[in-house]
Amino acid sequence: MNQQNHQLKIWAGLITLYLVWGSTYLALRFVVETVPSMMASGFRNLIAGIILFTFSIISKKYQKPTRKMLVTSIFTGFLMLTFGNGLFTIAAKWMPSSYSALFSALGSVILVSLLWIINHEKPKPKVLAGAFL
Repeated sequence: MNQQNHQLKIWAGLITLYLVWGSTYLALRFVVETVPSMMASGFRNLIAGIILFTFSIISKKYQKPTRKMLVTSIFTGFLMLTFGNGLFTIAAKWMPSSYSALFSALGSVILVSLLWIINHEKPKPKVLAGAFL
């Protein structure tokens, strides 16, 4: 694969990511006007789970989860549905979608900061640049 083709694929991927991820918050803003917030969040995650599960089976990457995997998935899924996406969908009723997207983008900055503060893991310059970009 030549360099120009490789760069084109990278830019196409980034543009797709920006459009799909960015439009999520705009779509969420319209959905919460007619559907209860937590129901919208749950339905969105259910659809994503079905798509990912189907993809894992089709790509033959499915592995039967262990008990530890299930407990971890249930715990993190609960936190994501209630505190992560759940609170975002509740706030989307009163907050512009652009603010939702900005607050969501701060996740990487917060994660790097917490790792630095709690685990004393000083991030490399590339990690800092990536988090803030």
